[in-house]
Amino acid sequence: MLVDSAAAWLPTRAVWLEGWLIGAYHAMFADTSIARRWAEALGKLPKGGSPPEYGAALRTDISARLAARRGDRKTALVLAGRALALWNIHTENQLEFMPEPAMRFNLALLLRSEAKSDSAMVLFQSLVPPTTWMGFYSARASLELAELLEARGDREQAARHFLTAMRVWERADRALAALRERARRGVEGRG
Repeated sequence: MLVDSAAAWLPTRAVWLEGWLIGAYHAMFADTSIARRWAEALGKLPKGGSPPEYGAALRTDISARLAARRGDRKTALVLAGRALALWNIHTENQLEFMPEPAMRFNLALLLRSEAKSDSAMVLFQSLVPPTTWMGFYSARASLELAELLEARGDREQAARHFLTAMRVWERADRALAALRERARRGVEGRG
């Protein structure tokens, strides 16, 4: 979908979801000018629905990802927190391709990078069993949570989360090799 046609497609397609997926991807990995254009377009979508500020939440999330990419972690953290607050529906019944789990995970990573471990742990814990299962997010949150627990000296709980991540990724392709290796080292007590 092209950003210029987003408003025209609104009555017939999930423009908010498709546009956010495209914008968030570009914000993190590809063309930041496309990400900025999507952020602007999403911010102009009509208010209402569920959540009522969905367009502002999606725009703010993309802006947080852009700030993180350019190395401005403090701004990224503020924007990521604002995006999650604007997306005011928080439940374990989300699908992993929806914005809310991605916003929650992104905020947790930013909190961890700013040494706010307690807050990061709460968000990572909300993405792992027995609370929920969200595929990639659950495995990655398990790994991040395990490393935080190990740093605190809770080896027993850390080992459980390292093992969860490693089991999910044991047959993964090379794209996840570095994450799988972090989990394996953690299981072996060399995290």
